[in-house]
Amino acid sequence: MKPLLAVISIVVVLLFFAIAGPWLLVYWGLSFQEDPPLPKYTYGEFPFYAKYQVDGKTMTIEDTVIVKYDGVGLSEGTEKFIKWKQTLASGNEEVVLLKDGDSIRIILSVREINYHLEDNVLSEDYGIPVIQKEEKSGKSIISRLASIEDLDKYKLRMIEFKYGEPIRN
Repeated sequence: MKPLLAVISIVVVLLFFAIAGPWLLVYWGLSFQEDPPLPKYTYGEFPFYAKYQVDGKTMTIEDTVIVKYDGVGLSEGTEKFIKWKQTLASGNEEVVLLKDGDSIRIILSVREINYHLEDNVLSEDYGIPVIQKEEKSGKSIISRLASIEDLDKYKLRMIEFKYGEPIRN
């Protein structure tokens, strides 16, 4: 019985190292790389204004995306990188334009935009945020870009979107 247990233990250890070993070596190698330099700006606030219509009713949203330096991350695909934490000043997690019951939300993705803090540049041209549709299906959430048909179905139309002057450090 003891020889069988020893063989099984050796096979398990070998399988572990065969599967996890390459990833451990990649992580170990990347962890010794030099950290990227600390960005010039470690904090930024990006106020924005959105005006839109849902079913003929005009609505506005004014909020601010707050971007803070959050240390250095490690990824086998991009090596070491600067991490950013993005929140909304309102305390909301997302900018929800429309809710259809508990299963469908149309969201304005303002927190996914590159705010150029890492490049030591604060540009007023951050791009236009995308409109996403989230659908709950059981325990999973499917998120995708909202289609023209989605926007037409809910009679949702973006009228205006603009950023205010950024506030940094």
